[in-house]
Amino acid sequence: MITIHFSSQWWIVAVVLLFSVWFVYQDLISLSIDHVSVMVFLVVAMFIRGIGQLQGWFELFWLPGTLATYLVICVCIGFLCFKKWMGWGDFIVIAGLLLTLRQKDMIEMINFSFVLASVFAVVMLIFNRIDRKSPLPFLPFLCMSYFMIIICDFCIVQ
Repeated sequence: MITIHFSSQWWIVAVVLLFSVWFVYQDLISLSIDHVSVMVFLVVAMFIRGIGQLQGWFELFWLPGTLATYLVICVCIGFLCFKKWMGWGDFIVIAGLLLTLRQKDMIEMINFSFVLASVFAVVMLIFNRIDRKSPLPFLPFLCMSYFMIIICDFCIVQ
C-alpha cells in the first residue's frame, strides 16, 4: 500500500494559493479586488496564525521584534497607499500574507516583490510596452515572491 505523507503546513500553502489566484485574476482584469473576499482572506490568515502559534510553526507573534516588524511594514505600505502609489487592496492582501509568515520571511517577501515589480517595469519601459504613468497590478509580483519564499524555505529546511 502506498501512503503519501503531507506536511501539516501544506494546507496553509493550498489555502493561500487559492486566495492568491483569485486576487491576481481580479487585479489583472480590473486593477481592483473584491473587498468581501479580502476580508474573508484576512479572517483565514488570522486563523492560520492562531493555529500556527499553537502548533509552534511560527515564532511567538507577540514578541516585540516580530510585532514591530509587522507594524512597520504595514505602516510603510499604508503610506504608499495614502500617496496613491499602491491600492488599499494590495495593502490588505499584504497584511494577510504577512500573518502567515515568520519575521525574516516578512521582510524578504516585501523586498523581493518590489524587486520583481521594478525589474518587470524597467523591462516593459525599455521595450515601449508601457509608459511611465501606466498602472501595474502589484499582486502578481507579491504572490510570486510569497510562493518563491515558501518554496525556497521548504527546500532549504528539507
